[in-house]
Amino acid sequence: MTDWSREPWSRGCPVALLGPGALTGLEGALRAPEGRLHWAGTETAVEWTGYLEGALESAERAAREIL
Repeated sequence: MTDWSREPWSRGCPVALLGPGALTGLEGALRAPEGRLHWAGTETAVEWTGYLEGALESAERAAREIL
């Protein structure tokens, strides 16, 4: 088990969270495919960003885009 409060690079947080409105207008750009490259990962999730559920959601979205 990781003690995040003692982790020097995360400063106590396993996920970087931005303040309210920080990504307004950019959220679609984080998920937009670049040619044949499709992005997936919790950071590109529509909901549950920073959690496993968000990673699964984004994986399903990226798979739908490809197929």
